[in-house]
Amino acid sequence: MNYKNFELHFSKPRVNRYYYAAGSSRKKAIRMYKQNLLVAQSIHPVIGVFEVVLRNSIYNAISNYFQDENWIVNQKEGFMSDKALVFRNDPSKISKRNDFLKREVLKAEQKLKIKYSNTPSMSINAGNIIAEQSFGFWTNFFEPHHYKILKGKPIQIFRDLPQGMGRKEILNKLNAIRQFRNRINHNEPICFVDNKFSYSEIQAIHQSIYELLRYIDDCLIDFVESIDNTEETLNHLP
Repeated sequence: MNYKNFELHFSKPRVNRYYYAAGSSRKKAIRMYKQNLLVAQSIHPVIGVFEVVLRNSIYNAISNYFQDENWIVNQKEGFMSDKALVFRNDPSKISKRNDFLKREVLKAEQKLKIKYSNTPSMSINAGNIIAEQSFGFWTNFFEPHHYKILKGKPIQIFRDLPQGMGRKEILNKLNAIRQFRNRINHNEPICFVDNKFSYSEIQAIHQSIYELLRYIDDCLIDFVESIDNTEETLNHLP
């Protein structure tokens, strides 16, 4: 593909970052764009495994806390509507409610009602509501408000945390992974630090995922390594 067609099909604003990082070399810009895609492809399964493990670990921890495997349905009027979630929005002083989790569950239920409207045999249950939730839904359990309401239970999924690492540090790592994941899913550049082409952020995210998986259960590492070719891809790219 020549650069004119490349720019046409991928849009000038999107490819300009590669063009400038390549020192105005069109050939190099196309190569760098491909490299970005290849690296995203290599790390995507690792992020996917981590998201599933995080989701299930949190869900099981909250299930044990409430002794209820259907808490995602039953707690819409429970902790998801806790009075502690009401706050005053300065400077307007207007009271607002942080009902993000409840809204996301209601949104999922409505989506599933439409999806299953022509298939009466399909029912809305905790399992398919869980599957509809975003990465952000699960990271929200480490935000101060929900974390406090749930008496710190979310962090108990990390059974081997090093000294000095707590809720805030975990949340920072989760948010970094979530934002990185979203950039991959929207085909945005991940091979940049400022305006320079670099793999350093990818390597940092990759390392964070392995750290968090070890904190959850060390047995996960062998499984992830068996499907992970991120480092191999990076080592073979210029």
